[in-house]
This record gives sequence, C-alpha cells and structure tokens, in this order.
Amino acid sequence: MSDFIDDDLLKDYFDEAFSQVDVIEKNILILEKNIKDKDAIDSLFRAAHTLKGGSATVRMDEITSITHALEDVMDEIRSGKIKLNTDIIDILLNTLDIIKNMVDERRNGSEYNGDYSDAINNLNGIVQQAKKTKKSKQKKVKSQSKDLDEGLEEDPKFEISEYDLLEIIEANSDNLPLYKVIVCLDETNPMRTVGGIQIFTALRDIAIVLKTVPEFNEIYSDVFYKDVMYVIASDVSKEKIKEYATIPDATEKVMVVPIEKKEIIKGVPAQDIVSVEQVFEQEDQEEIIKEVEEEISLQMNKKVKLKNQKIITSSILRVESSRIDSLLNLVSEIVINKASFNQIGNQFFDNFESFNFNLNDYKDRLKQFFEKIPKIFEDFKLNESSTSIKKEIQGDFYALSNQFDSFISQYKSIVSRYKTAIQNLDRISSSLQEGVMKVRMVPVKQIFDRLPRLIRDLSRELKKDVELVVKGEDTEIDKVMIDDLIDPFIHIVRNSIDHGFESPEEREALNKPNPAILEISAMSEGNMINIYVSDDGKGIDVEEIRKKAIENNLISPDVSLKEQDSYNLIFEPGFSTAQNVTSVSGRGVGLDVVKKNIEKLNGTIRVSSEHGMGTMFSIKIPLTLAIIQGLMVQVNDEVYAIPISSILESVRIKIDDIKSIDNYEVINVRDDVLSLLRLNRLFKLGEDRKEGYFFIVIVGVGNKKIGLLVDSVVGEEDIVIKPLRDKYTNTPGIAGATILGDGTVSLILDISQLIELGLKVEQEMHTLDE
Repeated sequence: MSDFIDDDLLKDYFDEAFSQVDVIEKNILILEKNIKDKDAIDSLFRAAHTLKGGSATVRMDEITSITHALEDVMDEIRSGKIKLNTDIIDILLNTLDIIKNMVDERRNGSEYNGDYSDAINNLNGIVQQAKKTKKSKQKKVKSQSKDLDEGLEEDPKFEISEYDLLEIIEANSDNLPLYKVIVCLDETNPMRTVGGIQIFTALRDIAIVLKTVPEFNEIYSDVFYKDVMYVIASDVSKEKIKEYATIPDATEKVMVVPIEKKEIIKGVPAQDIVSVEQVFEQEDQEEIIKEVEEEISLQMNKKVKLKNQKIITSSILRVESSRIDSLLNLVSEIVINKASFNQIGNQFFDNFESFNFNLNDYKDRLKQFFEKIPKIFEDFKLNESSTSIKKEIQGDFYALSNQFDSFISQYKSIVSRYKTAIQNLDRISSSLQEGVMKVRMVPVKQIFDRLPRLIRDLSRELKKDVELVVKGEDTEIDKVMIDDLIDPFIHIVRNSIDHGFESPEEREALNKPNPAILEISAMSEGNMINIYVSDDGKGIDVEEIRKKAIENNLISPDVSLKEQDSYNLIFEPGFSTAQNVTSVSGRGVGLDVVKKNIEKLNGTIRVSSEHGMGTMFSIKIPLTLAIIQGLMVQVNDEVYAIPISSILESVRIKIDDIKSIDNYEVINVRDDVLSLLRLNRLFKLGEDRKEGYFFIVIVGVGNKKIGLLVDSVVGEEDIVIKPLRDKYTNTPGIAGATILGDGTVSLILDISQLIELGLKVEQEMHTLDE
C-alpha cells in the first residue's frame, strides 16, 4: 500500500466500503425477488462504482479489479443489454462474498490470497456475451447508425443507455445541442492523472458538463484513465469544443460526436424521447418498445426530482457527530427562546390591556377634577383657607399623576425581558450560522492528499529529487470551493518543480541540500484562509522576466517596473520563461489560469521571491462563499453590497476633487491617481448629483484598483449570497443578491468584472458627452 495513504483516509475508506457492501447485498436480494426493479439495479451499480473508486484511491488493486468487473456487468444490466436470471444472481452473490473477504483481510492488515480469477472471468463472460449479441444485431442494420463521424469507431463502454439519456435530456433545460466528447489521453505524459480534470475544467467554460465516463469522482482520483467521455450541452461549434478538449502533449485523440434525439415511439413528444442506440431483432421489437414505453412513463413521473439538475452526480458530505449534536443543542435553545418570545408577547398584550384600563380610569378622574374646579373657586370666594384648597388640588393631581405607575413598572419589566431574549436570539443565531457553516467545512487535506502522486511522477520525469512538506492540513474550507482549487494547485506545483528547482547537480554545486523542499501550508485568519506554496529553488530572476515580457510584447522597453510588478507578469496569459516547450511547460498556459480561478473565488494571489533562495505563492481566499461580510452602499434609491475582502479604503470627497484625464474621471488619493466609476451611470439609475459630497469606495483585485463613486455608505453587514437565476445568471458586474433586514433585495457587486466593465463604460460615456 502507498506510503501516501494515512490512517484517517483508511478509516474513512473502510467505513464507506462496508456501507457499500451492505447496499450491494441488499439490492442483489431484492433483484432475486424482482429482476425488473430499476431502483435496485441503479443502487447496486452506484454502490459498485463507489466501492471501486474508493479502493483505487487507497491502492487496493484486487478490490478495484473485481468491483470494476462487477460495475461493467451492472452497467450492461442497467442499459437493458443483459436480462437478469438466477444464474447471474448466483454469480453476483458469489462475487459479493469474495469482496467481503477482501475488505475484511485489508482491514486486518493483510491481503486476500484466494484465487478470484474465476469470479472475474464469470463477470467478464456476461459482458462479452452481451457484446457479441449486440454486434450480431448491429450487422443487420449498420446503415441506420449515423451518430458517429465518418470512419469513427466508438468504444462500446461510451454508449449511453436510454435511462441515462433521459436524465441528460431532462437536465439540459435550455435545450442546447448535446455532444459526446471522447478524449484519448497519453499515458506517457507525467501529468496523465490530472489530464481528465483539466479537460473537465476547460469544457465547463464553454458548455454544461452533464455526465462523464468514468464518473467525475473516478477522474478526480489519482487513477489514470486512458479514454474519458464527457457528455456536454453547448451551442458552440464542434471545432471549438475540440479545441478546448485538446491539451498539447497530453491528448492523443479527441472525438466530438453529436447526440441525436429521435422520436422512437409514436404519440410521445419528441423532447421526452431518447434515441435507441442498440437495434433489436424483428421478433423482439414489440416487447422492447413496450418496456421502453413503461420506462419513459416512469421517468416522466420523476421530472420534479430532476428539475434544474445540471450534473448528474451525487455528493456525500461526512460530518462529525459532535457538530450535529451542537446544532441540535442550538435548535433546543431556539425552542426555549421561542417560548420566551411567546410569553413576552402575551405580557405585552396584558400590559396593553392594563394601559387601556388605566387610561379610561384616568379620563374619569380627570373629568371629575375639572368638575370640581367651579366649587374650588366658590370656596375661594367664601374665604376658605388657601392652604386647604391648595392641599385638595395637590391631592387630586397626585392621584392623576400616579395613575400609570403600575403600567410603567410592568412595561419596563417586559422590555427588559424582551432585550434579554433578543440578545439570546442574536447569540443563538450567530452560533447556528457558525455551526451550519462548520457542517459544510472540510479540511484542505482533501486537496493536499492529491499532490504526492503528482509530485512523485513529475520529479521522476524531470529527474529532480523533491520532498513535500505539508503543514496546517486540518485547516478547514467550504466544500464547494475544493473542486475549484484543485486545478490552481496542480499548476502551481508543476511550475515550482519545473521552473523553481535546480537539477540535483546544480544544487550540489550551489551547496544546496537534496532533496529540494516544496512546502505547502494553510492557516485561518478571521474569515479568510491563507495558503502558502514555497520552494527552496533558484527564485525568480527579475531581469529575465523583464526580457521575456518585452520579447512577448507584454510591456514596452522603456517601462520602469517595481519588483512586485515584475513578479505579477508571470500571471499574464502567454508568459513563460521556459527555453523549450515540453509536456510539462513552455506554452505560457498555467499561472494565468491560477489567477483567474483564485479571483473567481473572491481571493487574491501574490508571489514573492529571493533570487537564488526560493519563491513563495501566497493565496488568500474566503472560508466560504455562502455568507460574506459586505459594505452596504447607496446609489440613488438602490442599495448595493461590496465584499469587504475587495475593499481597500473609503474616502469622502467634494465634486470639485474629481478631475478628468484622457476621458477618464480620476481623483488623487495621497499622490495616487485613481480612476473613478460612477455606479449610477453603469447601472443607469438616473442623473448625477451636481452638488455636495460623494463617497469613494476604493476596491482592488490583484494589482488593479478603482474608486466606486456612491452617494452614501450605509454600513457593514453579514450577507447571505443568493445566486441569480435564468436570464440574470450572466449579468456582468453582479455576483449575486442578498435580502436585507427590511425585506428588500440588494445586488452584490463582482469587483473583478466591475473593474474591467466600468472603465470601458466610463470612457464610452465621456466620448458621447464630447
């Protein structure tokens, strides 16, 4: 077993393995009673697939091989190419017994030493028999198959069953053209184990990826798959798709095959029909069509479950029981707090009734007092003692003034309880928010664990001795961000090994120790996480970067650059200091992708280096994209949210402080000239104010910054990000929306898009004004 596999990973694997074994056994027994149970077939297939992927991850090859054969059989059964019978059920149960023994042996620290070749041969025999039957049928109707390009032979494992195609068509809610993109990867390339992930990431830029074969979780593992299929929905050309699916030196062949939706059953709408890729014998057609009709009816009844589904995968999040217990405790506190509010509400009602009673009594007494005034004047005329008259008036007035004392005392007591309940609710809601976010959190170890194999393969390919040092691997981050961080780390590690480290001979000549050290560390800082990738290599040569930038026309020869500005050039598209193009580097593609993906996560990346000593990449990203801190600003009658992580500072200026240079509005902030963007112009909110003060919120991404001109700054708030749907999804400059305390909707600004979009709009506005 690999040295890279630790005890925690093995513990998780065995927990998952025994769970999937139970699922397989349960569903085989169900199928023994009802061989047409689709749910049992699907569950059995998914369990075999999950167990295979997990076993491959922890290098348990014997379990991987037998579950792979089991998965192939279930895939054929699931697609309708094999009909279950008692003989196949017996083979499946026998296979399950062997899998159980294999997992038990591995858990006990040994390997299964029994002969399981007969079991695999039996499983493969079922699949081969299905293929032979299919080929004999296809010979009779070869002219009917027009789904593939001329002269293209497709691997049978990439055929899509009617069941899967139903889901794919349903998930394609925009009714975009469907394609199968089949990629053959070069197994000699040192980056072979991550090639499938890189193609997946590239295709997502131009298409919706609906399915992969193998499934994405398998591609995501360290196992190399030579042939991978991506089912996508896209309105771009086949040539464009092929371009994005091609990685130089990593892909041997790319095939883009349109998927046609054919109406196969009379009377059923074409959009609800899947194409039947296999062809049946004449005498079997009526029976098969009847089964397909039943299947389509079943799937149409499940439309609600599939609505808005884009990628047909499931995601399981493992959560520590202590975190769930904490949430349950908080829920119980909410129930108690709710009871307190109910009591306070009842007390407010009783207090209001008491107020009405006191008010009526007050009115009666006040009326009596005014009725006594004439008598008081009569007594005064009759020379009654002024002292006694005064005393009588004071007594009546005192009774009136104390009429509401009990009400006020009761009201103060209720308000005090209300404030306490509000404070408790604030505490509970904050703890509940933190607890729910912790449920979504996973350790960055999930990323770091995928790097040792990559480093091992690259260092061998480049003949460099590299040791990986990992720190802070238990630092947690939102699970939804993990997938988007894989690709940037692949590029950074590849860059460090290829460009950063000297050869062993060069290090020995420089008195540097071997192996070279590549250190990756992570740490939390408030609502952000800092990740550092550092090496003890040769560092960055500023003069070499400047020379390459001039050669590539990225800068002009007369431009004077600061050291940090020179480092930032390595993130420019097309920039590379490699002398030769290799399978690892040299094309100038890599670090620009890193910067783009990090900024997409509202993060920043910075590089620092000391020539001859090493280089460090510093990545700073938010812990989560679900809830962020935002600065609320007002423009005309609209309120917008700006992520705090993008804000540098805010200043207050007069309208006379705004100047114009080359059609751009600018201000001078401590001898730093900043371009201005008026949000009311960008979002067409009405006329500019001509008088008074403005607030300028200075925002920045990377080395770019700009001033946003707003009417007022409302304050900071924790905002819950709600994604935009339908036609608002790709609105430039807007990252999402949030709901404010008063129920109104506030848009959240996307600063990176805003900087690029805003300067262009401002220039166009000035051009029109002139």
